[in-house]
Amino acid sequence: MTSVHPLASAADVAGMAVFDRAYLARFTLGNESLEREVLGLFAAQVPLYLERLTVAETSLAWKEAAHTLKGAAGGLGLQRLARLAAAAEKLEVFAVAAGDTAAAKAEAVRVLTAAADEALRAIGAPAR
Repeated sequence: MTSVHPLASAADVAGMAVFDRAYLARFTLGNESLEREVLGLFAAQVPLYLERLTVAETSLAWKEAAHTLKGAAGGLGLQRLARLAAAAEKLEVFAVAAGDTAAAKAEAVRVLTAAADEALRAIGAPAR
């Protein structure tokens, strides 16, 4: 039996758009130059966001890193990634049984990395 990672279950992203370009256009008031700039900044920052999640050693560090990713993705209309990051923010990866923390964290980061790569492709940036 295949199990679904709690992050993917909690986020319930089925049918959700990867990138809502209309949202970004409203946010930037239709300024295409600004859209390119903020999407480029996001693409450059994604590896740092994921690294902060990977190296988080406390629940607070994990939640702050997930919150940052959620805000960055949500502000640009990257709905799926924002929803997964919101679920990650609530995920208690440090509350699992001793020894399983690393595995729980690694799997959550794997799910977020896949969603980040999907978001990067949707905005026309190379996946990490």
